[in-house]
Amino acid sequence: DNHRPYLIDIVSHIHNGRLHMQWTYDSDTHTTHTIQQVAENTLDTLRQLAAQAGRPDVQGYSPSDLPLSGLTQQELDALVEQLRRLPAWRASSRPRPLEDCYPQTPIQRGLWFQSRFAQGEGVYHVQMVHGIELDLDVAAFRHSWAEVMRRHPILRTGFWETENQALQLVWADVPVPLEEQDWRSGTPEQQREWLETYLGKDRTQGFAPEDVPQWRLLLARTGDAQYRLVWSAHHTVLDGWSLSLILGDVVRGYEALTGSGQPPAARIRPYRDYVTWLKRQDMGQAEEYWRTALQGVEQATPLSVERDVAPGALPAGAGEQGELGIDFSEEDTRRLHELCQAHRLTLNTVLQGCWALLLSRYARTDDVVFGTVTSGRPLEVEGVERMVGLFINTLPLRVRVPEGSTALDWLHGLQEQNVQMRQYEYSPLGQVQHWSGLPSGAPLFESLFVFENYPVERDEGAALHFELLRSEERINYALGAVATVPDRIHLDVQYNRGRFADETVQRLLRHFTGICAQVARDPRARLSEITVLTEEERRQILHQGNATATQGVGEDFDLLAFAAEAENSEDRALLEQLLAEVAGASPDDGPPQTPASAPTTETGDPS
Repeated sequence: DNHRPYLIDIVSHIHNGRLHMQWTYDSDTHTTHTIQQVAENTLDTLRQLAAQAGRPDVQGYSPSDLPLSGLTQQELDALVEQLRRLPAWRASSRPRPLEDCYPQTPIQRGLWFQSRFAQGEGVYHVQMVHGIELDLDVAAFRHSWAEVMRRHPILRTGFWETENQALQLVWADVPVPLEEQDWRSGTPEQQREWLETYLGKDRTQGFAPEDVPQWRLLLARTGDAQYRLVWSAHHTVLDGWSLSLILGDVVRGYEALTGSGQPPAARIRPYRDYVTWLKRQDMGQAEEYWRTALQGVEQATPLSVERDVAPGALPAGAGEQGELGIDFSEEDTRRLHELCQAHRLTLNTVLQGCWALLLSRYARTDDVVFGTVTSGRPLEVEGVERMVGLFINTLPLRVRVPEGSTALDWLHGLQEQNVQMRQYEYSPLGQVQHWSGLPSGAPLFESLFVFENYPVERDEGAALHFELLRSEERINYALGAVATVPDRIHLDVQYNRGRFADETVQRLLRHFTGICAQVARDPRARLSEITVLTEEERRQILHQGNATATQGVGEDFDLLAFAAEAENSEDRALLEQLLAEVAGASPDDGPPQTPASAPTTETGDPS
């Protein structure tokens, strides 16, 4: 066919690392000699451009190379000049070490601010210790991590701040940060000591924003076929969902390299696609939602069970983080799952509701606010469930507790509230704080409640298994509760020991499981009928009050006055709660002025 649409048609492709160009031309217009000469000149020009791009003194970047960064040519030149001094640039074997550049997400900026503010305390520094029972091929193990790093750009990412922007930098060539140690000469006790020493030094070292990558590994051999893998990372690059995905890819990569399996499947969308989606979201609609949701909130909901500390005094445990946990009984776990299945509720909603009830009873209010963590993975982004990066967000959840409502109706309302909030879960917490109308610097919430339910990929037939032995992360809140569901429901509470006594948190755990048990047993009970106190506490407090009344005060003994004279705020709060319950008062009514001898407890105790 001599009637071609173009006088010259060039088709180029790369095969086995070589560029191939096919030139098709109109022979009535051009001679073969002319086309041959133009083609040779074109290749010669391309060779000169490639040579220039490989020169170390040529920066080789333009705004079109990094379009999501928003940088001008002048800003980009200044950035590259600074990056040339970094170890990541100097150690790279590539003429263009920087692969990509785009803005940090609001949650990343928030975490960096908080972790730098608490420098040296290990805030948002995640440490996980995994057991490996295998005569490991360490070279294949290292290579499998290298492939995972190639697959997920967030694992090659560092952070940088210019005068006007907070950026994340994706580097093209980053070695696997895997350190190997042999601990086989030590006794089990010595190995535990070495592990604790490493974890302490690792937390102290932490991560600087410009560090690449923002994670590291220690592979310690503790036996001929036994290892401890310590994986530490800054939370700005990974969330719990992503950690599970990465370990699954490592297992599949290791099996492919050792001949026992197939490599990870298709290409995964990079984290930059989520950043692109995030930039398109309507902050105006988000502002309208949050201003309405938080209208009238005057202060963070107090827990009212903190230590009593004299002004200017240093509380016991100041600066220390405590952690306590509790397992739900098998029966309560079963009943809660049955409640969710029977009434189309999520377990997250039910546990959130019970936490709201606990705060309501402690703070004596029917309007509470606490922090909650959302998955942050937008369903409209195709393939988001396989993407690796930081998606979660911390946001306030305001819950009203109408005492006359049944628990079931109230929980359905709370679930609908969560669905509405999910539309705006991309909202930066700092901006939400501003929209709330609270004074600058005033916290929106004092406690954080997290429900972790991300997929755990485990192939029982796989050659490589990771057994999670422990996981540590320090939060920047006075008290945070994390609910997980391995088999039975489990609740861990991390807390500032300078503000909360260990005994207080132990009691809080009992109160929370007690509330959950009541809701599971009778979801149609009114909220006013759900008590925070255990039966043992009710009997003990009434017995103490009655015993005090008989020690010379007589029948006019006032339990309210006794509560006011309690030694600490926690005892006072519990006594006042008991007064409200036995008198049938709602938390907002205040403790009734009633002598201890008048009411009768639900158990029939005449005291």
